[in-house]
Amino acid sequence: MIDWRLTEFLLTHALIGIVAGAATSFALIWYNIAGLGDLIARSDMKVIAVVLLVFGFALTFGQASIATAVLFKAEERDE
Repeated sequence: MIDWRLTEFLLTHALIGIVAGAATSFALIWYNIAGLGDLIARSDMKVIAVVLLVFGFALTFGQASIATAVLFKAEERDE
């Protein structure tokens, strides 16, 4: 029988990070932080700019979330 606990653990934390990254990137655009919203609004390639921004943030936050979860899981085991 296959034990899916580790896969579920990693996917759960990856999805949490991806959602947080996407929300952060949309907040940067919505609140026009550093003129990012205006820059995208004036661009000829709005969709590509938003997709690249969201993808980059989602990937980075997802990886950071997994790394943090694994490190904290290792600390729990040591105790």
